[in-house]
Amino acid sequence: MGPGVPLNHFLAAVWVSAAVVLLFLTVRLYARLFRGARRLYWDDGLAILAAILVIITTALWQWVAHSMYLTLNVSVGAAVPPADFFSQLELWLRVSYVVQTFFYTTLTAVKLSLLFFFRRLGGHMDRLRYVWWPVLGLTLATWVTGLGTSQFKCLLGSSEYIITYCDKPWAIEFTTVTLKVNCALDVLTDVLILLIPIILVWGVQLHLRRKLAFTGLFSLTAITIIVSIVRAVGINASKWENGQNDPSYIWLWSAIEACIAIVVACLSSFPQLFMASSKKPVYTPSESFIARLRSKQSNPKMARHDPLNINLHSTRELSSAISYDQEMGYINLADTLVKPTSTYHHGSLTLETPLELSSLPRRPAPYK
Repeated sequence: MGPGVPLNHFLAAVWVSAAVVLLFLTVRLYARLFRGARRLYWDDGLAILAAILVIITTALWQWVAHSMYLTLNVSVGAAVPPADFFSQLELWLRVSYVVQTFFYTTLTAVKLSLLFFFRRLGGHMDRLRYVWWPVLGLTLATWVTGLGTSQFKCLLGSSEYIITYCDKPWAIEFTTVTLKVNCALDVLTDVLILLIPIILVWGVQLHLRRKLAFTGLFSLTAITIIVSIVRAVGINASKWENGQNDPSYIWLWSAIEACIAIVVACLSSFPQLFMASSKKPVYTPSESFIARLRSKQSNPKMARHDPLNINLHSTRELSSAISYDQEMGYINLADTLVKPTSTYHHGSLTLETPLELSSLPRRPAPYK
């Protein structure tokens, strides 16, 4: 019995986790502000919130970890209780409540960051909206459940109540059950969030190789699912002889899971992973071409006999189907649904090239 993770190892792990979070968040913000959109979005703000909570949690552990280890060693008879033992016990448990609240909030912020990111990629797709809102509601419900199942009396109560009741079998069983329930809800929401990009990718016209590549990229979310399961299994395997969960393992795995969740959120949204090639073929029509196009649109009879066949869509259709934002540096996957093209038929030769809308004049060009 006693803490299974040494104090110095515990502090080193939480600080390394915080450093990794800061590194990936810095790269994400640099890529967004200096290499991509040059602005922040809601998913960035939620990722920043999650990172801030991790940093605060790390600072809290640096402050209170010695009190936690003292309490655990005293509880198993490995240390003599000092004169201020009860005050240190209450300090540790109150900070544990704050850390637990931050942990569930961090995971929820990461989930929301992914949800808003995927919504920005495919918000125009109706079937994606039908899935997105229920997943959002379940994610928020999972967060409320995690906060509401805390043992408030054993974390915020008096030292007399904690010593008298919180090591009873029913209290230990309550902790075990809530850990399993929250883990199951965490995994469920991660699985549902993982389905959203799969729907997004497989609902558009892409080559199979590109679909598999995007699916593999978005499937990084599965890493958080694996870590959640490993955390639950590791905590269950580290129980003491009386059935109580080892707090050092609980908080160590919590720090690791929060770190990996933020890293996955950052990896899934790096602009370079979705950057379009800057060497796209661009067709710039001549003025006579534009004049003939305008004439064809105003004279349907001429269009039927004109060998020049232009396949264009209205501005409204294009704006709803194509949302490649060159400032942002992301490709909305819907850009494969409808593309403005110029199609030229000459005998057996057919040419199709992307037609830049910006190259079309607002007024018809005069005949030469």
